[in-house]
Amino acid sequence: MLSGEDGHTLYLAQHGYLEDSPLVERIKGYLWPAGEFASVRYATASTPIDEGKFIDLEIRTSLGETEAKYYERYSDLTGYLWTDEELKVGGHDLLNELKTYADQYLYLEITFYKQLPPGLKG
Repeated sequence: MLSGEDGHTLYLAQHGYLEDSPLVERIKGYLWPAGEFASVRYATASTPIDEGKFIDLEIRTSLGETEAKYYERYSDLTGYLWTDEELKVGGHDLLNELKTYADQYLYLEITFYKQLPPGLKG
């Protein structure tokens, strides 16, 4: 779901309620303590997705070094100006990928690593 003052910030909704923080800001909060690498698996659908049906959907994956940046820009004179946000996993622009599915249901799994386990290195 897109939201925010600029209308382009990506939030997730669970059970009809919008999350308190933008997706990128939440991921950024996990990166420092968990590590700088991530494995991401997700699927989208036009109807709700339960875990059992997840394997029947087209699963998209990204793996590698992860960059998550989220900054709201303000002016003392005019207030809110814009939001800079970026989410890249293994060089893939995950944020822009997810924004193309803004009106879809999303099943998202993210695992964070301090370093990639040998079996996951590509």
